Amino acid sequence: MKEYMRLESDSIGTMEVPEDAYYGVQALRAKENFPITGTRLHPVFIKNLAKIKRHPRRCRHQRQHEHE
Repeated sequence: MKEYMRLESDSIGTMEVPEDAYYGVQALRAKENFPITGTRLHPVFIKNLAKIKRHPRRCRHQRQHEHE
């Protein structure tokens, strides 16, 4: 199966990025320049990170309703 690519450019130049990728040329450069171990994050870590990121949203929502 042929993978379709799109061309994306930044200040460094142009690269091919998979057409269906949600990332762009800068993320692709980072992936190539800073290889990681390939170790996946533990599901509990991801769940807790989502909780941390959700908390400020709840605070903003509560503040908005206090001023109504």
